[in-house]
Amino acid sequence: MTHLPPPQPGSQQPAAPAWQQAQQGQPPQAQPQQLAQPSWATAQPSADASPQRPRGNPLGLVSVLLAAVALLLGLVAAVVQAVLIASNGFEAVGAASLAFSLARLLVSLAGVALGVVGLLRRDARRTVAAIGLGACAAIAASVLIGLLSVPITAIVTG
Repeated sequence: MTHLPPPQPGSQQPAAPAWQQAQQGQPPQAQPQQLAQPSWATAQPSADASPQRPRGNPLGLVSVLLAAVALLLGLVAAVVQAVLIASNGFEAVGAASLAFSLARLLVSLAGVALGVVGLLRRDARRTVAAIGLGACAAIAASVLIGLLSVPITAIVTG
């Protein structure tokens, strides 16, 4: 156990901690506690401090929403085609299918563009933009494959 050096005349010695006083057989003395301020409370912002990044990416969010709209358009297209087939409107099924496919393609391509711009922004998080870009690109690819299946089928069947 280490002992403190004897106090020098004219200097004030800080009181020992309560646990040390109890070990030495002295009753603990009441001391006013001084709480240290956290470093974030005393830190002053510097002039060259970089600004905080925003929490979200609005362009990426719109890209995700456009992917959802494109998926809903596909669902509506399926219902419209089913209703047309049930009502013997076979002639209108092709036109409705083409119209919904083009609408889905335009919406998903807009989502791809917004997702790319959202990824290129340095001042925003990129996760939502990447999700929107991926979803819209997948939808656009599936619509293009569906649109190309008609001429491919015509070529193959002669």
